[in-house]
Amino acid sequence: MRSINSPSQLNALEKKISEHLSVNSRHVAIVGAGDGRLARQLQELCGKDVKISLIEPQVKLHRHLDDFKDVGSDPWDLDWYEKRVKANGPFDSLIFYQIHNYWKGNLSSLKRIISMLGENSNCWITFLNGLSRQAMEHFLPPKVASYGRLTHPIREAAKTDYASWSAFLIGIRAQLDAVWGLLDKEAYELCQDKKLPTAENPVSWDMYGLKLNVQTIADAYLWGASNIGLNFHLNKKGENEIGTPQFSGTSYSPPLFQALLNPYPETDPDNGENFSTQIEVDAWNLQPEAKLNPLGEFLLEQVVNPDEIKKVLIVGAGWGKDLILFRKSKPDWEFTGIENVLFKVEASKTLTEDGDPGIQFFNPEEPLPFQDEEFDITLSLGYFSTLYSPLAKKLADEILRVTKSSIYHLEDSRGPEFSLKLIQYSLKSIYDELGRESNALPVLQNEKQTGLYLLIVSK
Repeated sequence: MRSINSPSQLNALEKKISEHLSVNSRHVAIVGAGDGRLARQLQELCGKDVKISLIEPQVKLHRHLDDFKDVGSDPWDLDWYEKRVKANGPFDSLIFYQIHNYWKGNLSSLKRIISMLGENSNCWITFLNGLSRQAMEHFLPPKVASYGRLTHPIREAAKTDYASWSAFLIGIRAQLDAVWGLLDKEAYELCQDKKLPTAENPVSWDMYGLKLNVQTIADAYLWGASNIGLNFHLNKKGENEIGTPQFSGTSYSPPLFQALLNPYPETDPDNGENFSTQIEVDAWNLQPEAKLNPLGEFLLEQVVNPDEIKKVLIVGAGWGKDLILFRKSKPDWEFTGIENVLFKVEASKTLTEDGDPGIQFFNPEEPLPFQDEEFDITLSLGYFSTLYSPLAKKLADEILRVTKSSIYHLEDSRGPEFSLKLIQYSLKSIYDELGRESNALPVLQNEKQTGLYLLIVSK
């Protein structure tokens, strides 16, 4: 069962991997299989006789791989690979997809696994390039200090880079056949023009005072490709000639960068978010806030016919701060809050000043546990900013079912450039598909754009 909170189509890197796979492949292994999206595509390309071996370190995702047998969870379990080769023959293709998510310096194990490739077979290693400008800026002195940077996904994953992996391939006598990169604007334009600089006339890119010299296409990928895929094969006996790899790339876009770094929000590292939640709950217990913040007040001011409102649903209630203050601001309204992060629901039960706000845990992939038109209105507090469009459409349809009147979304449009948990798509277009009219308004502060928007959906 494929996850519906993931990209709806193969991304550019997955398409490139598909293009390089021989349709005659009979045994393919994917490490970092995700929800099986790529595996199913390769299965379709090669036919029913191909054997697909999968490893997915995030056990949460195994429920989306129930149509594959013997799915592994440890990328470095050599016994698992040997058993799969014994059962299905040597690997025709090995794919270490986004290896930064599970890399722990296992060079000896990796070399052993690669040696299980059959003759005329190939291997992909794809990764976040820790030397790219996109990654490096997260390690330079911040303009605003924040402990959140200590748990930022790029900081956690930036342990792999293009130069080091290239050196590894040379060390194991592998021939690099193809290089794919997610290229920032300057790198993409440089490679498209094919007017690369020379050692005598290098291009110099400035980054916060750092001078990055670009003399070759490899330099352009080293500094300008935030994500890289390397396709290679092991040299046969007597094969000493080093060929030139085929370089290709895709222009950088924030949603694609998000999808490559971590396409499954349900598996996002939660240490930072949990820590922030606990800090906020502890602060509230010491000194509760007395009134809504300006954004909360703004949202309530947009509600049409407030005197007719009785029951309100809050989607994405967090640990309950806004829910408590909404109740104080509108004591005649009956509020129900739902939240899909269990830690936040449990944290809400430790509130001392106002007591347990009664937030309900819910699974956004399942029907909401409410009757048709049970609520007069529904408020979403940034919740849809964490969903991909397939799940957003399913949940929007459910909210329409349980809401009698209007739906008010206060969402974030800043996307992955601001936070890698934010997904960019048109929420308005989703409601258009569902046959509902909606009106989007930017949220201003001191007459300046905040990056937030209000979407009002009419029934």
